[in-house]
Amino acid sequence: MGWSKPSSGTQLDVKKQFGAKGDGSTDDTAALQACLDSLVNGTSIFIPDGTYITTGLKMYNKSHISVVSNGATLKLKANSNADVFLLEQCPYLSISGLNIDGNKGNQSSIVTGLKLKASYFTNILNCRVTNVKGDGVAIIGYYDGTLFRGNDEIHLNHCFVQSNTRHGLSVDSVADLNVTTCNIEFNSGNGILLTNTTDIASGNANLIDSQILSNDGYGIEVTEGSSRLIIAKNHIRNNGKNGIRYVGGKQYIFTENNIHLNGRINEYSAAIIVGYNRRGLIANNLITCTDFSPTQGYGIEAFSVNGLRIFNNVIEDNLQPGVMIDPDCLDVKIRDNIGVVDAV
Repeated sequence: MGWSKPSSGTQLDVKKQFGAKGDGSTDDTAALQACLDSLVNGTSIFIPDGTYITTGLKMYNKSHISVVSNGATLKLKANSNADVFLLEQCPYLSISGLNIDGNKGNQSSIVTGLKLKASYFTNILNCRVTNVKGDGVAIIGYYDGTLFRGNDEIHLNHCFVQSNTRHGLSVDSVADLNVTTCNIEFNSGNGILLTNTTDIASGNANLIDSQILSNDGYGIEVTEGSSRLIIAKNHIRNNGKNGIRYVGGKQYIFTENNIHLNGRINEYSAAIIVGYNRRGLIANNLITCTDFSPTQGYGIEAFSVNGLRIFNNVIEDNLQPGVMIDPDCLDVKIRDNIGVVDAV
């Protein structure tokens, strides 16, 4: 193609220097992968507008890489049955303005749209991940022999994750996660799942100012000992199960969320359910259904919690009144809510 190995600080154009077509019909995998393989640390890639057909792309063990686009689409070729874009051990990564289309109707295996493995100091900005036969975005920690490779300082901002057949965002073992101003909707699993399948729990997660709408599972589910969690200023509506489900962990704040009409599939699911947790605050949330079409059960349901404060919420027009606190809970205080009697 007449190009030489790039030096740090340069930007590569996948069309001009590697011959990618982006015409929606040509298989551009070889050109795109050649570009990724050529990178040295500190390089930027530009993907011009267009639809790039691929059988799956991978990048491994590269640092300070930027992938920049103004709306180009990576579309998985029929019967590829591979993750659309996999990035493993790529710290200081930035991806902006990229669309990923998983072409789920033409795949036979479960795949992921955008998969990050052992990533840290990573920014995903203004990206769309849709139509994947699996998770839209997955962030995964794992053991490499006896060495654990986790994720740290992951930021998703202004992203749109829609119509995937599993979870919108699946996070497995991460420290310092920030999801802000995203739309995560119409996924067949949860909107967001935060968990771990290793013995390394997640912590320091901030899920803020996002739309979590019409997912078939939980709006947000957090499990397996994850701690130091803030869920704030989100619109969590019309999900199939609970709006928020948090089981296991400690130190959590749920505040200023609008949690409305959840339980669309599992009627009587509480808007918020917490269990086996310690030291939590649920405050200043609007937890309602429409009075002519209620689906949520209790506004808040708690079991086996210790040190929970439920303050200043509006909890009205649900199928079950107010809150339900199991007798095995300790040190629970309920005060200054609308629709709930104080219990101090």
